[in-house]
Amino acid sequence: MEPEFDPGRFKVGFATSVEDRLRKHKTSAPLSKLIKLWPCKLLWEKTIIDCVTDNCEQIHTEVFRCKDIKIIEERCDRIFELMPRNFRLTTISS
Repeated sequence: MEPEFDPGRFKVGFATSVEDRLRKHKTSAPLSKLIKLWPCKLLWEKTIIDCVTDNCEQIHTEVFRCKDIKIIEERCDRIFELMPRNFRLTTISS
């Protein structure tokens, strides 16, 4: 991800270890930065991704582009506010 050059591009996904996921992600996207974490079950990953990326351009499997990343963050906040909070974390990075 390149937040300075393409601020609408983002990646979403499930992680059992946020630190490991970010470390591996930094190899291919060294400029990426973590935006926020939400508790999530692995079972919910596909549904959550489909919901929060509605009307976004899909660039790769979990990589999308939108007009405003804040809209995606707000969608995640609204969805995860309804979900139980005692699960692993889902991440969003740009």
